[in-house]
Amino acid sequence: MGKGQLDAGSYKRLSYWFVILAVVFFLVGLWKFISYCSFIGTCEKVDAVVVEVYDRFTYEGHGVGNHRVRTIYEIYVTYTYQGQTYNHVTLDGYDVVYEGDELEVYVDRDNPVDARLPGNNLYQACVMMIMMPIWLIVARCLKKQAVY
Repeated sequence: MGKGQLDAGSYKRLSYWFVILAVVFFLVGLWKFISYCSFIGTCEKVDAVVVEVYDRFTYEGHGVGNHRVRTIYEIYVTYTYQGQTYNHVTLDGYDVVYEGDELEVYVDRDNPVDARLPGNNLYQACVMMIMMPIWLIVARCLKKQAVY
């Protein structure tokens, strides 16, 4: 075995870690999906007005032939629910919005300060669950490598 090469046992152990990673990603995605569905069952849509927007986190991805920038925005909105006005409520969002824009948000009936953008957690849940087969494929390839 040459310098920097893994032995069969190392490939096998690494494949087990990728299986664990796959299961964790799937379970977190499932939890996000279930929490999103339960939230949708206890909320109402209201119109909100964006009062402030900040870049909270920007990620620059470099791939072959492309350069992608992804920003998560911290959005502050004001809305009225059941006659009560809620000011400066924080939302997380991926889409570019500007001060003065009108958004449709989901508001929890029992806790009207809890407002969320439609589909935000659903998107995250789907991405997490889709990663499971990818991690399993990597694990299978590593396990096959252990045989050689």
